[in-house]
Amino acid sequence: MAKFKHYQGVINPVTNQKDYFEASSIYLLNNKIAKKKTIWKAQLEKHLEKLDTEATKLQCEKQNEELRVINNNYNHLLEIATAKNNIFDWKTLKDLDTFEILKPHLENYYAPILVTKLFGLIPLNKKQTEIKNSGNLQIAKDKLNSALNIWEGKKQEFNRKKEVQHESIDCLQNQYEQGEVEAIEFYHQVVFEGSEYPENIQLKYNLVYNPDSKILLIDLDLPKKKDINQIATFKYIIKDNNIDQTLLKDKQINDNYNTYIYKIILRTIYEVSQSDVKNHIELIVVNSWVDGIDPSTGHDFRNCIASIQVKKDEFVQIKLDKVDPIACFKK
Repeated sequence: MAKFKHYQGVINPVTNQKDYFEASSIYLLNNKIAKKKTIWKAQLEKHLEKLDTEATKLQCEKQNEELRVINNNYNHLLEIATAKNNIFDWKTLKDLDTFEILKPHLENYYAPILVTKLFGLIPLNKKQTEIKNSGNLQIAKDKLNSALNIWEGKKQEFNRKKEVQHESIDCLQNQYEQGEVEAIEFYHQVVFEGSEYPENIQLKYNLVYNPDSKILLIDLDLPKKKDINQIATFKYIIKDNNIDQTLLKDKQINDNYNTYIYKIILRTIYEVSQSDVKNHIELIVVNSWVDGIDPSTGHDFRNCIASIQVKKDEFVQIKLDKVDPIACFKK
């Protein structure tokens, strides 16, 4: 006589597939499943630990790659500027948006009643239907005309504002070309605003143009030392399954900061010289400032840490992407 066996399927949490068990009794079956679940639990914990380790390693690689990009952008501050067209296009200031409100149509207000049968049995009167459609059509046309008047008014107002904005830009461009002081200062301010730096380098420019001497004076607010990257690398720690960061030595941070400062100053001069298409400027003066708090007194300070003046005609002869920034500045 064949013995009766008990069967049960259980999902394996590691493989996410169903495994089947059999035993001669419910007790033995449950015992067998319980032992297997214990094994699965250990396997699952090991599997999850492995996934967590791999995820942490990938995060470490990602952070090092981001660090390489940041350092590359810092190291190529001058090359990025020389590879870019620094001549400002006035058209980029103009509003190029289009009027996007859809024009109303009769279909938005009118849907004719069709001659059909009521409940599929009683035909509607054709003449009554035509009369009703005619009345509804006239109401719809009145609504459409009102909507069109509103739409046309909004469109005209949109185009009027756009035209006024374009005229103001054209006027500003003409003032720049004629050598008006405020327009020249505005022009170069916009050039600087379009200059892309690493995210944590925030610069501020205050410009004063002297039309008699053709001098552009730039007060340049530089980033603080603490704002530049100070991380050498990220390292995966096997023991803790964690990511640790190694900081740069103080000397390296100071050297980097000085180099970046000189690059920023030279790049500022370069962007002025390249964008001065109307030759309004003969001499460029840059005073570079740093704000901070004196740790010995707790008082705010504002120091000019570097100052330079250079003739534009001489500076444009320099191959900026090949110079040593400190040597170039001091020359």
